[in-house]
Amino acid sequence: MRYNKNKEKQMTLSLISNESVQVKTEKEEILEIEDRIISWSE
Repeated sequence: MRYNKNKEKQMTLSLISNESVQVKTEKEEILEIEDRIISWSE
């Protein structure tokens, strides 16, 4: 029993880290789209 609980926790941590990477990617995509749409005057 004890082994399984630890393994489940590891899986959860792994899923959380994967989600955070995906969220970062979505934010980057949004920023890239904004850069294309908005013409920044320099």
